[in-house]
Amino acid sequence: EQRRGDQQVIVLSHVLPDEVNVGYHGVRNAVLTSVNGQRPVGNMAALADALVKRENVGPSLEFRCSLVNVDRAKVVICMDAKEVLDSEARIMSNYAIDSWCSNALSPALKKEARGRARRHG
Repeated sequence: EQRRGDQQVIVLSHVLPDEVNVGYHGVRNAVLTSVNGQRPVGNMAALADALVKRENVGPSLEFRCSLVNVDRAKVVICMDAKEVLDSEARIMSNYAIDSWCSNALSPALKKEARGRARRHG
């Protein structure tokens, strides 16, 4: 599929193992096709924005992906949204991750994300 402008292909290269994502630890090289039924996911900024602002997020998070180099293979990752948020600080600590998002995100989004991190950290 042809991408235009700021559209990006989002690839889940691997999963950082944690109790919140048991069953998905082996997922590798998966192209994100939708989040909670919203398709397409245009770029990383739009994905982060939707997750931070909790747009289209109910009690669960559902990521639909296509596997790279595996014809017609699909993966559905479904996790409890509250458990995912509650696990964020633990995962970041376990893997020595300083920030859950890139500095390239908009200042308003980063401010909102920092506020969220304080609430869940």
